[in-house]
Amino acid sequence: MNAPAGPPPELHLPDLPEVPISLGPAATRRPRPRLPWHLRLREGFSSYLPLLVMALLVLASWWLVKNSPRSAGPAEERPVSSEPDYTMEQFALERFDAQGRLKLRIEGARLKHFPATDRIEIEDAQIRAIAAVSVAGHGWPSLACFRAGARKDGCRPPSCRHP
Repeated sequence: MNAPAGPPPELHLPDLPEVPISLGPAATRRPRPRLPWHLRLREGFSSYLPLLVMALLVLASWWLVKNSPRSAGPAEERPVSSEPDYTMEQFALERFDAQGRLKLRIEGARLKHFPATDRIEIEDAQIRAIAAVSVAGHGWPSLACFRAGARKDGCRPPSCRHP
């Protein structure tokens, strides 16, 4: 029953070159000395620090969502009014072609837009258009009106006079 006393058994691994490894008695571990409470607290805190940071970020995100203003939702449709929704006074509108040359200039004392009919009225309008070929020797054919109006569908303005 007693094992023969002799050299400790050796371990041979096939992938490694022949290196003797002894399988001796297991080493005994010395018990760790008990650390003071403040060092144990610091060690525990540093272990859980990433978890605490993530928990704080979750709480901050939740608070931000709860306290952010709500969206207005779908806008209520207002009835279309016959009153002008915007006006411009002492204005000048200019239109340019693709090369950046001025093609049309509209000036007036007052412009009113009516949303019910999508109509624009211009008081004391002066309309100047640059034609590709000058009309009667003038580069600026012009049209002056005391009152002019137009719609998006291209209806002609009321009668005007040439200056």
